[in-house]
Amino acid sequence: MAAELLGRDLAPFGIAVQSGASIGFNHPAPAAAVAAAERHSVDLSAHRSHLVTADLVRAADLIVVMDPTQRPSHL
Repeated sequence: MAAELLGRDLAPFGIAVQSGASIGFNHPAPAAAVAAAERHSVDLSAHRSHLVTADLVRAADLIVVMDPTQRPSHL
């Protein structure tokens, strides 16, 4: 949901936002997230998780994590 909201705000500036998961691939958004997103006019019904890869990280200009435990210890 965060990626969708940020992407919606940054799209007019030509900035792409991608979401990546550290565990799980091709999982749908949890029902609670779908419901919360709907309240912000975001449709997550077709969302499927994508794993973060080394190539994705290298290509990124900015990486935002949702929890401190997701941040690599060497950074």
